[in-house]
Amino acid sequence: MSTTVQRRVVGAIVAIVVVTTCIMLGRWQWHRHEDRAARVEQITQNYDRSPVPLSDLVSDPSGPLRADVAWRSVELRGQFGDPVVKIRNRPVDGQPGFHIAQPFFLADGPVVLVNRGFVRTENEDSLDLSIQSATDVELVAHLRPSEEPDARSAPVGQGFTFNPEQLLPGIDNLAANFYVIAESQTPPGPDQIVALPAPDTDLGSHFSYALQWWFFAGGAVVAFIILMRRENQHEGTQRPPKQRISSAEAEEDALIAAWEEEHQPQR
Repeated sequence: MSTTVQRRVVGAIVAIVVVTTCIMLGRWQWHRHEDRAARVEQITQNYDRSPVPLSDLVSDPSGPLRADVAWRSVELRGQFGDPVVKIRNRPVDGQPGFHIAQPFFLADGPVVLVNRGFVRTENEDSLDLSIQSATDVELVAHLRPSEEPDARSAPVGQGFTFNPEQLLPGIDNLAANFYVIAESQTPPGPDQIVALPAPDTDLGSHFSYALQWWFFAGGAVVAFIILMRRENQHEGTQRPPKQRISSAEAEEDALIAAWEEEHQPQR
């Protein structure tokens, strides 16, 4: 195999690898865009709907939360209880602080884990939740599926994830597969607890990233074609030029040959 052919084979292999990789990365970003778009659509459809009783959306509190009711608004009536757990490492709008996780004992149902909202670090020492013990509360909150448990060891009274079974072990009749994010309550809670903002509905940059990867794939094909054409041009310049004989030279050679043949000595 000549050197030229070897270069072409290697170039083709490199181009195939680059194009395939770019296409796969583009598909990966596209699937991420589709997943994000589906989540945003569900938030848009469910978040601002009027609240309904929890039993209207969750018939079996011990079972998994239906995907179509995530972010729906529900009405709860009951009392907050112990323990109070601080969920760390969850800043809001760049502000350091923590979320308050607390069990809510429904008047006519199970115990539901509630994300009561955000407390800035600077307000931590002044927060007092004992004033609402044994107080009947009407709560409007949004349904969320339970988060995955976190294997890290947290200090007493703290946690890392909204997983009811991990945060509230030993509580009977606990709804283990979902929790709720408080939007408002009557009577109001402590001023230090700030309701969480609405979920982000920005689609992100996955779609543009997918287009970029597919553009790179097309660019790799074009680059390979250009390189092959230049290779052909370069090979053509390396070949020795063919000698061209002009018509005048050819006619002169024919006359000389005829004269030599005519005056050739007779044997």
